[in-house]
Amino acid sequence: MDNEVLEFDIGLEGGEGECEDDEGDIEHPMAMAMAIEEDELADADRGRGTATSGAKSPETYDVAMGALQEATKRVVQVMQSEGRILINNGKVRSHLQIDESHTNSRSGHEEGNLGQHMSEDDMDKSIRELMNELEFANRKCEIYRSNLLSVLKAVEDHKLELSIKVENIKISIKDGL
Repeated sequence: MDNEVLEFDIGLEGGEGECEDDEGDIEHPMAMAMAIEEDELADADRGRGTATSGAKSPETYDVAMGALQEATKRVVQVMQSEGRILINNGKVRSHLQIDESHTNSRSGHEEGNLGQHMSEDDMDKSIRELMNELEFANRKCEIYRSNLLSVLKAVEDHKLELSIKVENIKISIKDGL
């Protein structure tokens, strides 16, 4: 998984290689990633030149892309370990439901020792709060990542349009001479 490049549809255009169910949710992110990996490699070579010209330097681009790839790897690891899937436009939906019976049985066990383990309850509460904060931060990062990718895509598309216009102008000038 070290060299794996993942791309998720962020709703700009009709994507290729997506595995979606009836609700438009991506069912198998790893299957989708494998399906588009070849296209990604070709696009990366072509897009690298486009993106580096918009960046202050190739080093800036490399750092940004490295960070995006690392974030993508971590998101995939979390999705695999926690049963999460990504939805278009960077929204995250959890399929990992908290087992109420497990929570209730644990709470019932702790109620018997409430006087002795008050600090454990406080620690559990703190852990839950921190987990909620982490989940919120992960969702926020995924949305930022999607927004960044959409901006990069828009810049790439705009540059392509400008290149076409410049070529048309060059042809018009040559024909006029």
